Amino acid sequence: MKKESKFKDKKVITIIILVLVIVGLVTYIAFDKNIIFKSIASVNEMKGGAVKKLDLTKSLNTEGVKYSNPTTKEGDYGLNVTVNDNRKTATLSIDWPKFGPLSTASAYSDNTETYQINGFSKKIKSTFIGDIGQDSMGITLFFIMEDNTVEYMPMFINKTDHYEMNYQNNDSFKVSGTLSDVKDVYKLYNVDSSKENASSKTTIAAKKDGSFYDLGAIINKKESSSNDETISSSTIDWTFDNSKVKNSNGNKYYINNNNSMGINARLNDDKKSVELTVEWYKINQIYGNTNHPDSQQNIGTPYTIKLNNEISDIYLGGFGQDAGEETLFFLMKDKTVEYMPIKKATEKDNFSSFGKLSGVDGVIKFLTADTYSSQGSGWVTTLAQKEDGTFIDLNPIIKETGNY
Repeated sequence: MKKESKFKDKKVITIIILVLVIVGLVTYIAFDKNIIFKSIASVNEMKGGAVKKLDLTKSLNTEGVKYSNPTTKEGDYGLNVTVNDNRKTATLSIDWPKFGPLSTASAYSDNTETYQINGFSKKIKSTFIGDIGQDSMGITLFFIMEDNTVEYMPMFINKTDHYEMNYQNNDSFKVSGTLSDVKDVYKLYNVDSSKENASSKTTIAAKKDGSFYDLGAIINKKESSSNDETISSSTIDWTFDNSKVKNSNGNKYYINNNNSMGINARLNDDKKSVELTVEWYKINQIYGNTNHPDSQQNIGTPYTIKLNNEISDIYLGGFGQDAGEETLFFLMKDKTVEYMPIKKATEKDNFSSFGKLSGVDGVIKFLTADTYSSQGSGWVTTLAQKEDGTFIDLNPIIKETGNY
C-alpha cells in the first residue's frame, strides 16, 4: 500500500510540474507575441476614460485647414507592413506589379519582394500606410510606438530635382525618426484636407479627447527645417494648386499616375544614356502600321538613347484623349527638359532626344494630370513642376514643335 501511495504521489507531482511548465510557456509566448501587452494596454485605455469622437475642427498644429472624409482604411498601393516578433523592426512587402507604376520607376520587379525596416527607437505597437499630398510620392508609413508617440518613413525622398525610393540599401529601409511633439496618439486616419483653393490628402493622428495632429504638415515643417539649402518637399509643397499652373487658360487639373504602354525606360548609371525596351507587339496595337519585324512577336527590343549632357530623371508622360502624343521626357541636370515623341520615334525606328523644349526651365519633377476645360471637355496632360512651386502645362508647348 505504501509503495502504491508513493507512486501516486510521484504521479501527481509530475502532473503538477507539467502543468506549471505549460502555463509558463503559454505566458512567455503571450508576452513575446505582445498578446498580454495588448490586453494590458486595452485595460489601461479603459481606465483612462472614454474615447471621444474625432473632431475634425480640433487640429493641434494647423489653422485654416478644413478636414473631411476620415477613414482608417490604409492606402492601397501594393504595400503590406507587419511588425516582427521583437517589435523593434518591421517587414515591408512590396507587390511590385502594383506599386511599380505608382513609383514612376522605369523598371521594377515582376514579383512581391520583402524588405526589413529598422532604426526604431522604441517598440512598435501598430502600423499604418498613410496618404500625404496629391500623388504617390507622398506615400508614408507610420508607426504608433509603445509610448503612443509616432515614428514615420516616407517611401520616397526628394532629391531636389527628382524623387528616389527611400532605400537604406537594396534589401532594407530605415525609419526617419520620431515626429516631434506628437504624443498620446490613439488612432491614425487618412483624410482629405483643403485650404483656400488647394486640396490634398494627409494623415492625422487622433488623441482620445477628439483632437488630432496633421502629420503631413509636421513632416513638411521637419523637412524644411533640416534642408535649408535644398528644395525640400515642404518648400515646393506636395499640395497641387490649380492656380499655380502658369499657362492653364482656365483649365482644371487633377493629378493621376498614367504611364505609356509598350515602352520601358531606365536611366543608366552614367546619367547620359537611357536603356529603352520597346514592345513592338503592343506598339502595333496602340499606333498600328509600324511594319517592324518584331511587331508580330510579344518580345521587347532594346535600344540605347545617348544624350550629350547629364540627365537627372526620365518620365513617360501622356497627352490628349487618344493614343499618339505619348512622350518620354528627359529632366536635365540644369533643370531644362528634352523630349522624345514616342509615336514618331517608333514610326522612324529612331530613338533619340528631339531637343530641348523652348521656355521650359527650373523644372524639378513631372506630374500626369486629367485636365478639364471650362466647357467640360477633358484630356490628359503632363505638368512640369518648377522649383518655385509653380507648374507648366507641357501640352501646348510640345504641340508647337511640329512633331505630333
